[in-house]
Amino acid sequence: MKKMPFASRSVWLFLLALMLLTLTACGPNNYVRLRYASTVEPARVQPSAPAVTVVEFADGRTIKDVGLRRDETPFIPVSSVSAWVSEALEQELSRKGLQTRYVKNAMDAEPGEHVVTGTVLKVWLRQKTLTDYTVSIETAISLNGNLPTTYRAEEERQVIPTSDTTEKQLTEALRSLLAGAVQDITAKIYNTAE
Repeated sequence: MKKMPFASRSVWLFLLALMLLTLTACGPNNYVRLRYASTVEPARVQPSAPAVTVVEFADGRTIKDVGLRRDETPFIPVSSVSAWVSEALEQELSRKGLQTRYVKNAMDAEPGEHVVTGTVLKVWLRQKTLTDYTVSIETAISLNGNLPTTYRAEEERQVIPTSDTTEKQLTEALRSLLAGAVQDITAKIYNTAE
């Protein structure tokens, strides 16, 4: 048996390593980037608009993953779920013309501001098949220390899978949940501001 020259062996090893690297890059990604971008056109913020501080929500979920793939492996968030929900709410409230800011701690709220606090109760995405997803998000949101109101969004969708399908499904469900929450919060703020 004739030995392969060193240069040829190196080329083959390099090609094999490249092929394995390519195959692993094509595999499923269990890490989920939590990003939110509002689709609402921003309103002009008037100097006399009510000031609202959104405090980062508590994370009341018992399972810290955000779902399961069809192969039963978890979807793992790469950032804070509670910050994602809180910052998205702040973004949506600001687009309604309110003067908003986001803080990590309720102690950072200024006197005279409306303070929004909350707890993330559930964020769960289930991939049933390659194209079927169910998403469920639940939060309890309180304005100015009043009793919290629970908001839920549950959706089932068929989608063409892309590299960011997971992120898109979670974002759409959060957007649905926030629509009702923002409507309630702004109604309460303007009723107390008059």
